Amino acid sequence: MGNASDLLLETREDGATASVTVHGSLEEATAHELRQRLRQLIDAGHGRLDLDLADVWFLDGAGVGVLVGALKAQREVGGELVVTATSTQVRSVLKVAGLNELMSNQ
Repeated sequence: MGNASDLLLETREDGATASVTVHGSLEEATAHELRQRLRQLIDAGHGRLDLDLADVWFLDGAGVGVLVGALKAQREVGGELVVTATSTQVRSVLKVAGLNELMSNQ
């Protein structure tokens, strides 16, 4: 559906917290980029990962898989993954996937 140019990641690191703002389409063709970035941040020891998905206009199963993988990896090291500022489409997908717990109440 998309290609790697359909995804832009902006990362901020502040102590134990890392924030990633995701822009574009998070799908099979682009999910590996986010997976790699989150893995780097987890491996660097960030105890909290904040993902801002407000600018994600499409999310499929591959994108959900990245979120599930990051959540599991963070839990294994006692960390936390929080998804903020999600669009209606992303919220719907996360709800159907049973991942309401990831969404902050912001």
